[in-house]
Amino acid sequence: MKKSRINKTGSPVLVFNPLKRLVAYFHSLTAMASAFGTSNSSIHQACVGQCISSCGLYVRFLAPDIEIEDSDYGNLRLEDYDEMCGVTRTYYPTANMSRKGMKYNKSHKTQKK
Repeated sequence: MKKSRINKTGSPVLVFNPLKRLVAYFHSLTAMASAFGTSNSSIHQACVGQCISSCGLYVRFLAPDIEIEDSDYGNLRLEDYDEMCGVTRTYYPTANMSRKGMKYNKSHKTQKK
């Protein structure tokens, strides 16, 4: 028997941008992983709090007692959502999150002799 690649009973995932605003909703972890080209485990770790972010974004599982409306996109803050869920999480300062993954280019310029 083959296993289906898409998990139809998966937990919905909310995606928050580096400014901590709700920007996307995915019906499952697998759907988000395929959209961003990353592994399910890295997204799952960010959702449950083992790591702070995944793919430069904050991700959370949608709590069963919370309903997301269209007006929440761009307005719902990550801190407010975590407060509604009753969890305490660590966040990056906004400047650090937007620069995460960027490295200083250390290539040497040729010097004139």
